[in-house]
Amino acid sequence: MDFMYNKKVETLPRKRIKELQIKQLKETVKNVYENVPFYKKKFKELKITPNDIKTLDDIKKLPLTTKDDLRHNAPFGMLSTSLDNCIELHASSGTTGTPVTVCYTINDIEVWSEVMARCLSMSGLTKKDVFQNPIPYGTFTGAFGFHYGAHKVGALVLPTGMGQSERQIKLMDYYGTTFVSSVASYMM
Repeated sequence: MDFMYNKKVETLPRKRIKELQIKQLKETVKNVYENVPFYKKKFKELKITPNDIKTLDDIKKLPLTTKDDLRHNAPFGMLSTSLDNCIELHASSGTTGTPVTVCYTINDIEVWSEVMARCLSMSGLTKKDVFQNPIPYGTFTGAFGFHYGAHKVGALVLPTGMGQSERQIKLMDYYGTTFVSSVASYMM
């Protein structure tokens, strides 16, 4: 079976992983402190700066972020990059309040694609599969993650979107679907 395997990352010694984690944590903290007013204010309230983050254990010093924090700063107040660096926007449905917006850079899409490709390949997806994706597209992120991951694996993607069970079955039969992303109860 062809698994997505990132040898460079998956064979790092534990010591190197911890070094990478603290390096990336420091970069992230510095980035949000310098670019997101919400976090600059929170850091000041907690009397901390990015220089206070020296170890992974220091993550305990950082402020928590609630869904209400995300909503109160919607749609773009939590971005740590300029909007013109973003290539895609997704949002929650907003059924319990203001939709939570997420914007993705090219790098974000690449990382997301690899993570999903690894998940899908561990589930058995290969480049020989016809991958039917009956998850809703639109601003919901779910379908796109599966879609991008399946592309990275090399599978043929059939983006059917949600619902219409009879249509899903007809498309499955017509195109010879060999792999489906779905909630198990829906497939049953």
